[in-house]
Amino acid sequence: MSRARDRADSVLHNRTHEDTEGGRESIVTFKGEQSGGEISTLAQSQASHDGTADDQKADLIFKTNDGSDNAAPTERLRIDSDGNVGINATPFTKLNVYGDNNSNVMVVDAQGTAPNYIFDVRDDGTSKLRVNGDGNLLLGTAVTGRAAEGADRLTIADASHSGMTIRSGVNSYGSINFSDSEGGAGEYAGQLWYGHGSLGDKLVMAVGGSNKVTVDGDGLKFNSDTAAANALNDYETGTFQMSVGGVSGGARGSGIYTKIGEMVHFQWYSGAMTVTSSSPVLTGLPFNSTDPFNNAAYAGFFAYHNTYVTNANTGYINLNSTSLYFTALGSTGGPTISTGSSKYIMVSGTYYTNA
Repeated sequence: MSRARDRADSVLHNRTHEDTEGGRESIVTFKGEQSGGEISTLAQSQASHDGTADDQKADLIFKTNDGSDNAAPTERLRIDSDGNVGINATPFTKLNVYGDNNSNVMVVDAQGTAPNYIFDVRDDGTSKLRVNGDGNLLLGTAVTGRAAEGADRLTIADASHSGMTIRSGVNSYGSINFSDSEGGAGEYAGQLWYGHGSLGDKLVMAVGGSNKVTVDGDGLKFNSDTAAANALNDYETGTFQMSVGGVSGGARGSGIYTKIGEMVHFQWYSGAMTVTSSSPVLTGLPFNSTDPFNNAAYAGFFAYHNTYVTNANTGYINLNSTSLYFTALGSTGGPTISTGSSKYIMVSGTYYTNA
C-alpha cells in the first residue's frame, strides 16, 4: 500500500491588490523583552514585490536592529528577483557588499579575525588577497611593514619576502620592485621605475640598488651615465646600393649595414664589372660620414679586389660625404688602376654619422 507524503506549509498571504515597489509584503517579526520589560523588535524577514510592473517578481529582505532602531530594524541583506545579493546595499550585480569607513566591506575568511580591509581573503588567519581603502592590492601571504600597510599599489609576497611591488608616490613616481626581504627602498634586488617632474622623464632598470639602464629623452644610457652624448639613440640594419664611377656593365649587388647609435658598419660587393677609368670612386654609403668631435678624423675601410696593379687594399671615407677613396700602399696618393672586364671590389668598414 502506498501512502502520499504529508507536507506542512506555512503561508503568509497579503490580499492587497498592488504592483508597487515593496508592495504585497509579508513580514515575520521577531521580538523580545529587555530587563525592564520593554518590548524590542530584534529582527524581521520580509518578502515583497520587486519593481512596479504587473508581474510576479519578488525581493527577500532581512533586517536586524542595530541597537537604536526600536520597531524599525535596519535592512542588512536583500536577494532580488534576478538573484542579485546585496549586503548593506541594494544589489545591482550578483553580489554587492557595503561598509562604512571604519569596517571591512567584505571578508572571505576560512578562520581568524581580519583587519580593516575592503576585501580580504584569508585562510587559517592569514590573508591571501587584500584590498584596502586606498585601492592598494596585496596578493600573497600577509606580511608586516610596508606591504601589510598597503603603501604599495600592488604587492605580491610570501610570508617574509616582497616578491614584487608596484608603487606610486611623489613626483609622479612609479616603480615595480623585486626583493628578497622586507625593508627600505635600498634593499630591492631589482627595480623598474619611472620618474617625472623633478626626477626627469626617464625609465630606469636597477639591480642591487644600482642603476644599470636608463631610457630618457636622449635614448638608452648605461649604469649611472647622464650625458646626452653617450646615449644610444638608434639601432637598425638594412641594405644599400653603391655606385662606381669609371666602370661599365656588371651587376653590382646590394650592400648591408648595421647602425648602432652613431656608429655604422657596412660591407658591399660589386659583382663583375668592366673598369674603363683610371680613377673609379665608390659612392652611396647608407649615411653621411661625419666626425662628432670635429677633429678631422677620417674613417678607413678594407677592400679585396682585382682592379689595381699595386696592392691597394685600404682607403678612406671622405668626411661629410658617402664616398670611398682608395690609396696606394704606403702612399696618400691614388693607386694605379687596372682596367678591363671581370673586375670586382669587396669593401667593409666602420665610420661615424650624425644621422
